[in-house]
Amino acid sequence: MITSSIAAELGYALESVYCMSKGAVLQLARTISTEYRDAGIRCNAICPGFVETAHGLKEIAELDAAGQEWEVSGMAATQGRICYPEEVAAAVVFLASDEASFVNGNATYVDNGWYAKG
Repeated sequence: MITSSIAAELGYALESVYCMSKGAVLQLARTISTEYRDAGIRCNAICPGFVETAHGLKEIAELDAAGQEWEVSGMAATQGRICYPEEVAAAVVFLASDEASFVNGNATYVDNGWYAKG
């Protein structure tokens, strides 16, 4: 399991380096999944939106200070509300479980439909 971001496949102003690095992480997961599949090794990328962690809250504050609105109104327009770390963890636990034994090389978005909305 690799942690990427919704920013892996969507571009955001003021976050070019972040988006580039998360895109690379997603491609790494896809490459590992094909390279090691026959050895029984799976690799998926978890791609959350904004998560209520120290990093996530700092990022929101920095973007707000730069003129973007990611507090309550911005969050409502994109992912509805901030994601809780436990929600990301639940997706990770599923992907690491035997129930996901045939899930390999995927980006799993934990973003309440933000990526789908675009």
